[in-house]
Amino acid sequence: MGSIAHHALLLSDKQVRKALVKVIAKLVHNGVKIKFKTKNNRPQGWLHRLISVVLFFNKDYLTRYTTVIGNTIWFPSEENYKELYEKRPASLLATLLHESRHLEQVKEKGWLRHVVSYLFPQVLALGAFLTPLSPWFLVSLVFLLPLPSPYRVWAEKEGYRITAAVLYWTSGYPPNTYIFAKQFAGQNYYYMAPWWHVEKYMLEFEKFHQEHEKAVWNDGADLPPYLRTVFLLIKETRAEQKDSGAV
Repeated sequence: MGSIAHHALLLSDKQVRKALVKVIAKLVHNGVKIKFKTKNNRPQGWLHRLISVVLFFNKDYLTRYTTVIGNTIWFPSEENYKELYEKRPASLLATLLHESRHLEQVKEKGWLRHVVSYLFPQVLALGAFLTPLSPWFLVSLVFLLPLPSPYRVWAEKEGYRITAAVLYWTSGYPPNTYIFAKQFAGQNYYYMAPWWHVEKYMLEFEKFHQEHEKAVWNDGADLPPYLRTVFLLIKETRAEQKDSGAV
């Protein structure tokens, strides 16, 4: 188990694009839009200009990160999207399914609860706007520090687990557990977990990978529901393509 040579679920690029069509069609049916943060290397609209300033700690927000805002999935640029589709369709599929999970989290938790929890505790710094009522509200600014955010960790852990699983199931790539774990303690998510937890998350993703390997052979029976849906999408796409004569 774990050897690419004995991996029963690998997809060709053509098969991955077939899965992409299904995912995009479902997103469109649910009213989700796909847009781009930049055009000609410049931010589109005031929103992303503002966010890129607020997220000063994430220098790659406009150029590397795909983001969900409301009911829209924002890719860095149209060129980035096309390059993924043409050259790395498995990465595009993983990204769309990762972001789709965040949209599901919003529905499951409720928009307000999800957003406030995701931004907690830094969102408490907004209390500083009440300073005219009392100077004590300035204490709220302490929450601008890179304090741990358990909910943000939970939300991104599910998203990155999908990313790792899709890349393994479609292409046979074992996850780089350090790269995934480093995200949780790095500046791009404003240090949502302390740096000494990196090893902890590496071990968690190694355990996840073992479960993803096992899923290939037990039909994903032990996967959490949100991930088994992804597994079945990939499995069914492969079966359809095989029936139509694809190798």
